[in-house]
Amino acid sequence: MELLASEGAPLSTTPGRNQLFELDPSTGALRQLTEVEGEVSSWSMTEGGTLLVCASRTAPARRSLGVVEERGVRWLPVPEGMTGTLRPSGDGGTLVFAHEELGVPTELWCVRIDGSQPAKRLTDTVPAAYREHDWILPEKLQVSSADGKRVFAHVYSPRGASLARPSDPRPCVVFIHGAGYLQNVSDSMTEYAVNLMFHSRLAEQGYVVADVDYRGSAGYGAKFRGDVQFQLGKLELDDIGAVIDELARRGVVDPERVACYGGSYGGFLTLMALFQQPDRWVGGAALRSVTDWRTYHPGYTQPRLGLPSTH
Repeated sequence: MELLASEGAPLSTTPGRNQLFELDPSTGALRQLTEVEGEVSSWSMTEGGTLLVCASRTAPARRSLGVVEERGVRWLPVPEGMTGTLRPSGDGGTLVFAHEELGVPTELWCVRIDGSQPAKRLTDTVPAAYREHDWILPEKLQVSSADGKRVFAHVYSPRGASLARPSDPRPCVVFIHGAGYLQNVSDSMTEYAVNLMFHSRLAEQGYVVADVDYRGSAGYGAKFRGDVQFQLGKLELDDIGAVIDELARRGVVDPERVACYGGSYGGFLTLMALFQQPDRWVGGAALRSVTDWRTYHPGYTQPRLGLPSTH
């Protein structure tokens, strides 16, 4: 038997969502092993053949750990947040994993695979200065895009303000994450821990900061990720705009004082925003941006835009 992960396997009970399957090479028979509401992000197997999975069990912003058994997945007693980098022990009794939470940097943890004990932290590497600082952490916001997709964002508010109880409409900085396909709105230090700290600093100075998992981001299924093919820079900005409009509707931000910044793909989207939507933005900073897709890496560009000769 062979293991494979697929979001497009025939007869999948969750089409468009990554799940684990067992394939019989001699017959081609395929059997679905997981049926999580979110997606399977990684898996590992002990030397004794126990199959372990890391998956967004219900909320896309979190990753849980489980053991795949005949009757389904048995979830392990690990803290909520983002987990990954699974390493089972040689005897197959313990699983070591990396774990972080929103505002809490990564540490190594372990848990008994039989689930008999709560998970235990193994390392303590966070500097005291970081722990002692009173960081402003974001709230989650969910909006509907123009075409009905769920779009998630992190929103950092100045002290004393929140999404439920905003102060006067504030100037807003929108962070546009890079890569296009990564997931940044999660219960973790995000993919950009330094930017998380910078956004906390901006909130301390009175700005609202919005960080959007725009169309094309990972973690929300094949359709959400693939919608941008052959039209980079359109739906992403529509999703970001939907978040800004909702924040303006709530009185959280002043729509006349909104700027954006981002690097790499985020730099590309920043330039697209400034040139295509000049009335929405008062400024922007495009860092290490892609300005000509014809000169970028073919392995990244061709699946998204095709070949220059034909597209």
